[in-house]
Amino acid sequence: MANIIETLRREAAVIRGAPWSVSVIALAVAGCVWFLVKEIDAGTISAKNATIETQRTQIDAYRDKLNGATPDEAKAHLDDLTARIVKLEPRTLSRDRTLLLQLLNQPSGNQYVVDIDVDQFCTDCGQYAQEFWTLLSDAHWKISTTTGIRDSQSISSTGLAVLTPSLTNPLPEATALTRALKAANIPFELKAGGAPQVDDAIAKVAGVVITRANH
Repeated sequence: MANIIETLRREAAVIRGAPWSVSVIALAVAGCVWFLVKEIDAGTISAKNATIETQRTQIDAYRDKLNGATPDEAKAHLDDLTARIVKLEPRTLSRDRTLLLQLLNQPSGNQYVVDIDVDQFCTDCGQYAQEFWTLLSDAHWKISTTTGIRDSQSISSTGLAVLTPSLTNPLPEATALTRALKAANIPFELKAGGAPQVDDAIAKVAGVVITRANH
């Protein structure tokens, strides 16, 4: 400790003997530090300005492409275009056939009966009806008829209606169909209706009505 104090005393004496030299050195050091800090700040600000300018250019480019639309408006427009494309695609059961067959399959001696009505002027309805016919046949259902639409009240805006004589007490066939369609996320509507069974004019069977969507 004594050595440190003695050293400081000697250095102080040297500084008192040459105050101007020490002052010049101190100013030079301070100037170098100030210059370095200034350059660092200038570089940081320049980098930030460049980033801001790049982002502004990108935003302007996006705005030009969107014709001034907000992000929410652009998303709504994209969703609308997607919905239109989906509507143009032919409907199919192929993606969900395994699930549907599993849910609709009937054991021996417990055959369900269904009537299929089709909009004959619809571009994809015939193929869609054929897929229903094949699916239900493979599930051991009996297809009583496959005809053109007889009752406009049975048409659904979803393009697919499941008919049953009573909505409060639906037929087992209608219940099975609605359960399977819901599981496969296939849009449909359960409606009151049905067709006379071929071999029993009094009995009613469930129906499947296939039309254009948003009819």
